[in-house]
Amino acid sequence: MTNNGIKLKALVISPAYIPLLIIILATLIQGLFNSFEVVFGATRFQLMTFLNDPYDRFADFVKYTLSLPGPALLYTDQWAEFVRSYLIDNPYGGIASLVHGDLSHFHLMPLVVFICLVSRYAFTMFNPMVVFFFIISILVISLGWFLFAYVKDKKLFIFTMLALFLSYPFLFFLVRGNIGAGITGVALIIALLLCWQSKKPLLVAWLFAIAVNVRPNAVILIGTFFFFYNFRKALFYVGLTIFGIILLFLLSFYFAHSIYLDYNFTNFFEALRIYHNIYVLRNDGLAYNSSLLEAIKWVLHLKTAAYVFLLEKIITLFSVVLVLFSYYLFAHKKLTALEGSFILSVLYVVGTGIFADYHLIFFFSYIILLCKKLTCSPKLTVSELIILLVTVFVSIPKNYILHNGAFYQVLLNPMILIMGMLVILFSALRRFPRSLPKEVGSD
Repeated sequence: MTNNGIKLKALVISPAYIPLLIIILATLIQGLFNSFEVVFGATRFQLMTFLNDPYDRFADFVKYTLSLPGPALLYTDQWAEFVRSYLIDNPYGGIASLVHGDLSHFHLMPLVVFICLVSRYAFTMFNPMVVFFFIISILVISLGWFLFAYVKDKKLFIFTMLALFLSYPFLFFLVRGNIGAGITGVALIIALLLCWQSKKPLLVAWLFAIAVNVRPNAVILIGTFFFFYNFRKALFYVGLTIFGIILLFLLSFYFAHSIYLDYNFTNFFEALRIYHNIYVLRNDGLAYNSSLLEAIKWVLHLKTAAYVFLLEKIITLFSVVLVLFSYYLFAHKKLTALEGSFILSVLYVVGTGIFADYHLIFFFSYIILLCKKLTCSPKLTVSELIILLVTVFVSIPKNYILHNGAFYQVLLNPMILIMGMLVILFSALRRFPRSLPKEVGSD
């Protein structure tokens, strides 16, 4: 430039921020796309927002909690209109619904039921939305406090939290009000980041126990211990986690049953059977889902319960085989610990009969880990790059084309997860046995 001109510096963006910026930008683009759909006459709510039905806001917590028994509710006239509507139109029934084979409020895990029963009493003193955002605040502050200490970079921390808050799974969890997804997501993010560093294994075991007591399928992730500790230590920590799972289950069940006597083992397991029939064997759980089973049902228009049940068992069997195969490759030093952990994470999603998109929050642990690594080194291994690309892909909204009651995202998410897993597995098969990276673990 001339002396009279303005000297401009080139805009340089650190590689660590690019994945986070992609998530933020993708969400903004999806929101803009939905705005244009409204302008051009879209009428179905699914075409007007990439999130949830506006008439079902915060329903997984508020609507469910209002279905539970408790003291008389006061000052309901001061509640928002959509919250008051849940008092009139509520699909979560009690014993009568259970007897007739309908959806009831007995199907959730005891820990979640206990939290909601306590919240039901809080509703007599506080607005339900105040109680909801109080719980959300505890989760966000807990995660933020941990990540600030973990990331150790103020700028990266701010971008990480912003990207997390604007990620599709987090926004979906927030507007749907599924506190179970929030608890599981926060617990797994912290647990995995600590486990990958081989730090605080007792805390990791407890966090895994909490996650499993909200979403039992997360039990597959406790196998992460075997990738980051020697066999004897891993076996001890897995045993400790299982003990924690059982203890927390029994304690939360005892307290939930003490408050609500109808919540017992008989009603719990019967409600689970009904829930499985409605949401897995039928198509009520198809939309906003990332499991392989739901993707196949959506593509093939599969509606026969017997075929769906058989397919679910086949997917479960293949998942178990892949888990064992991953441990075999790791034992023969063909698979890194992070690759093994990622394979477990993929199977946790695609191998589950139904996996709502708000449970994808936990994948942010991989994004945080690899973005932090990029602040120190601009290079990632091929497998690390694959993991980063896949986890960013499932964290962004892709609700553009609606077909057969769901967006193509119901197919794209499990497919990209499976492709990423298979690429890593095939790459591992071609490797010569080698020593694992030093930073994988301390053992």
